[in-house]
Amino acid sequence: MLAVLADGRTGAAELDGAAVLFGILDWTKANGRELPEPVRSRLFGRIQAHSTGPMRFRLERGSYGVASG
Repeated sequence: MLAVLADGRTGAAELDGAAVLFGILDWTKANGRELPEPVRSRLFGRIQAHSTGPMRFRLERGSYGVASG
């Protein structure tokens, strides 16, 4: 899944679904919170530009890892 997201050919719906998946407790317990680049950057950009309150809340709390830069 991470490789598919990293290739850059996924759309908004796939990124939104990934953000939901990566934010659930079962995922973070099994895989940790840090997502690899460029997946992390793509998700951060999508969430900051277009997402709703719950995804932004998870982003601010570090559910998707720490923003680089």
